[in-house]
Amino acid sequence: MRNVMTGWIKKHKNAGMKMLDKIQSLEFCKEIFKAWDVNKKGYLSVEELTEKLMALGLATDREFVGKLL
Repeated sequence: MRNVMTGWIKKHKNAGMKMLDKIQSLEFCKEIFKAWDVNKKGYLSVEELTEKLMALGLATDREFVGKLL
């Protein structure tokens, strides 16, 4: 019985940590979006996104970003 409880606790503790990681990742993404949405329209155009991703070295051109989206 003790092994079952220990396994259950470990499983749910890890699930909680994974959820915390997801929440932190989501908050990080929101902050990046806010920083990149300089015109405050609430969205990024393909051109805006391409510019930012290329500056980070994560995209090569607009066509790549279009395919990514």
